[in-house]
Amino acid sequence: TNQLTPSYICQKIGICAASPEPVNPDSKSEIEYKIECSVGTFLVNHAKSYITEGKTETEIADSLGQVCDDAPFGVNICHSLVSNYVPQIITKLVNDEDTAAICQSLNLCPTPAPTDDQDLFTLDSSDVGCSVCDFLVSEVEKFVSSGSLESEITSEVVAACHSAPFGKELCKSTAQAYVPQMIT
Repeated sequence: TNQLTPSYICQKIGICAASPEPVNPDSKSEIEYKIECSVGTFLVNHAKSYITEGKTETEIADSLGQVCDDAPFGVNICHSLVSNYVPQIITKLVNDEDTAAICQSLNLCPTPAPTDDQDLFTLDSSDVGCSVCDFLVSEVEKFVSSGSLESEITSEVVAACHSAPFGKELCKSTAQAYVPQMIT
């Protein structure tokens, strides 16, 4: 697998569709950008409701952290955005900026950003599957090059799902189902 890209392998085992254009490796992937924008929109919308409830900045940050824990994917990104942007989000919401403007001003979304009704759950599931697959192939490559056995590789890759930037359970189940194919 060391000569093949994760995207190519994921296409060959049937998780991802063929990609029409190459991605610049120095920039965020399209899926990372989509996830960050969706998660940002999701958080701003939740923060808006917490402000309406009269919560303090600390209470809002804590509540958003709990929301992140329950997200189906993008959990690490979600927590990172909470850590980095809650004060700015609150200030912008108090100044009556809309969700799209806030996400654009924080460089989380392109212009135009998603509408206020769009949130974390609007991402195409195939995008998430491809992102999971790319992550897993990269992990598999680390262990294949060290000469590990298939069972060891599967265990290590499943363990690596704890650091994945999306749903850990989705990552684990995908790893258990596809790691043997990724190795070959």
